[in-house]
Amino acid sequence: MDADISKISLAQLGFYDAGPVALISAAAEAGFGAVSLLGRSGIGKRLEHDLVSDRDLRAQVREHALQTGMRISDIETIVLDPDLDLAALDPLFDLAADLGARHISCIGPRLGSGSDPAALAAQFAAICTKAASTGVDIGVEFMGFREIGTLEQALLLIERSGASNAKVILDCLHLHRTGASLQVVASLDAERIACVQLSDAPVAYPRDLMVEARAGRMHPGTGTIALSEILACVPPSVPLVLEVPGAVRAEDAVATRTAEAALHLRAFLTAIATY
Repeated sequence: MDADISKISLAQLGFYDAGPVALISAAAEAGFGAVSLLGRSGIGKRLEHDLVSDRDLRAQVREHALQTGMRISDIETIVLDPDLDLAALDPLFDLAADLGARHISCIGPRLGSGSDPAALAAQFAAICTKAASTGVDIGVEFMGFREIGTLEQALLLIERSGASNAKVILDCLHLHRTGASLQVVASLDAERIACVQLSDAPVAYPRDLMVEARAGRMHPGTGTIALSEILACVPPSVPLVLEVPGAVRAEDAVATRTAEAALHLRAFLTAIATY
């Protein structure tokens, strides 16, 4: 693996405060080939930059992506919930298709919500069916602080759905914190993996997994996650995404943060290529 990051996407978390157009510009300047964008909040927040309802902003994003040669790798996030109105997701599927995104990410309810696994599986299958009509995949991201908390639970959800467009997102932080088996990772077919999200973590287990995931990630190669071992288990065709909120200073301009992230990523890729 070389240090060319033009095939790697930059996740929006930690870089989105100035909006999607600024993120695309900064990521392109830093050498990334794609970005993820936010269509729905995973924690229920009102979006300041609403690509679903703001058609003018969406047009600006589409035009700027074309001008810079950037791709939109994925759109975030659908949260499985018994009260979720599936019809309300149609504009999100349209957004992903309009911007050429590969997939939309999907996560489980908060841990302890008491959701019925069978009902969640049925809901997920219905989401995949609706998304398939617009040519979009659904990527399941497991997190230790949500009902879909392990790799095995995510894979079972995908299997139960029977959907060909259902895939798993392998976030290295969540793989690490949930003790996922690398043997299981290595057994996965490439077409079942939406992407691998890169970040690192300290040896100490955090007090709050969600806080760490959203604001405590480290640059790849600066922590204790066995990233090179994880990547060795994954087919080279699987897309890579850098997600490092917390590793960059929020007070810096988005271009500065993005350039710093790119610098660290290139150093990591160079190191594992020569290891």
